[in-house]
This record gives sequence, C-alpha cells and structure tokens, in this order.
Amino acid sequence: MKFNYCRNTKTNMNWFKKSQIDFHPAGGEVSGLTVRNDVPNSNSISATFDNYQIQPGVREVPMSAFESPGFGYFYNVRDKNNAMSLAEQIRESQEISPLIVAIDHEGPYILEGQHRFFALAQLGIQSFPALIVIDLDDQEDPIIGK
Repeated sequence: MKFNYCRNTKTNMNWFKKSQIDFHPAGGEVSGLTVRNDVPNSNSISATFDNYQIQPGVREVPMSAFESPGFGYFYNVRDKNNAMSLAEQIRESQEISPLIVAIDHEGPYILEGQHRFFALAQLGIQSFPALIVIDLDDQEDPIIGK
C-alpha cells in the first residue's frame, strides 16, 4: 500500500511525460543547505515497490513540483510541532538529509520525508535533495531515469 503524501494534484502523467522532468544531480549543497550523505528510511523503497528503478545519485527537486503543505497537513498537533521543531533544527544546522521522491503514473510524490518537506516549506526553501524512485509496475510507459 502506497501512502501518497505531498502529491502535486495539479500534476498529471501526460504533462510529466511531455516535460520529461529531469531532476538534476544535487551537489553538496542545495538551497544553501549542506546535503548529508545518509538517506533515512531507504528500506521503505523495497517495502513499497516490487519493480522499481532508482535514479543514480541524489537529485535536486524544486518545491514547486508539489503543492505547498498547509497547517492542516498533519493528522495531529504532535506531528505539526515535531515538523516545526525540525524546521528550527534545519535552520540552525544548515544541513538536510535527502528525502525520497517516488514517481508513478500520476507523477511525483514524497515517499519518505514528509516532516522534512513541511519544515523546508516553512523555511521558504526553493528546492531539496532527494533520491528519485520510479515505480515501474505503475507505469503505462516506463520512464527511465537519466
């Protein structure tokens, strides 16, 4: 079962295929934040997908690829408070661990890193580092990462 958090409901696969979104490789810094080497919860990829492809390296993903999360984004106050605390930690440390973005026939969505995504949105960050996973079982015409 996929949890399609942070999906851009404006994105559809036709637009996605036409534009051939290519999230460019991220360097050691994205939006002024140092990119950490660890990708938290990467084991969720194989737990979520049977047939998938991971684009090589960490990629830079624009926040504009997703709808901006509002305060109604979380199910409970504790999650919202944790994300706000995380925003403060990111602001102070100037470091970020890559998120995991999955792509299926509807387009990209955040598979792992919803709290980091919310925190980055609160900080006004323009792009973030992410590992990109293509769900090959869910593609009418599989997209092969570059």
